Amino acid sequence: SKSLPEEGGVVMVPCLIKTIDLDNTLEAIDRSGGTVGAVAGKIISASIPRGEILSLSKLPIILNIEFAAPLSSKMDTARAAGEVDVVQDGQALGLAYNGKNVVIGIVDDGLDYGHSDFLGADGNTRIQYVMQHINGEAVECTKKTIVNGSCEIEDEGQGFLHGTHVTGIAAGGNDVYTGVAPEADIMFVFLDVEDAYTSDTGSTSFGTNVLESASTIFDKANIMDKAAVVNLSLGTSIGAHDGTSLLEEGLTELTSAQVGRAIVNA
Repeated sequence: SKSLPEEGGVVMVPCLIKTIDLDNTLEAIDRSGGTVGAVAGKIISASIPRGEILSLSKLPIILNIEFAAPLSSKMDTARAAGEVDVVQDGQALGLAYNGKNVVIGIVDDGLDYGHSDFLGADGNTRIQYVMQHINGEAVECTKKTIVNGSCEIEDEGQGFLHGTHVTGIAAGGNDVYTGVAPEADIMFVFLDVEDAYTSDTGSTSFGTNVLESASTIFDKANIMDKAAVVNLSLGTSIGAHDGTSLLEEGLTELTSAQVGRAIVNA
């Protein structure tokens, strides 16, 4: 009840209503002082004054009123649901796995590389490499340039970015919203563009960029002599999706070139 909104001093309750008579139910909601948000077949999303809910529920045309449950991000419980927690604490495999000595590579749209969730136990960033094409030129940043503030790639800040979101799930070190591999080193390569859905050829990301990005991350991991996993939270509806496209063959070649290589695709 603490989170329920008030309008003009009246407590409003968000509700989902199932009806057998849509028009008359909408009129009843209006008479009660409520407002309708959306109609999905027999289901109505509405905000109803708290004192009107009981009388509204007694109407024979209304089958059910369900209070809308509060929703929140669930990454604080996702590790347990996926049994990642028992891998991290050693229960599942007899040895605790937290990503140490492994590189997590992300190919995505943007990264807040200064985020505290990407720091290691020593207080320094775990991000070893970031690359972005700027005005057609590949600009690279290393851990050293990130730490000393000379990285020429703009830190995307605290706004929501899909790349930051994905990197946090994979390797975030937050105590509550812990990633799958919170001790892993991180590498990030920006997609050529942020919007791959438009028909504008100047703002479309192509499979060539994906192959090049994955190859770059694996090459950098080779220098560190570490295993590496590349995450591609992107895809296409073009092609057979059976491993026969040249992009798929190229990615397969990258992962079969040596042990300790994997690609995860959304």
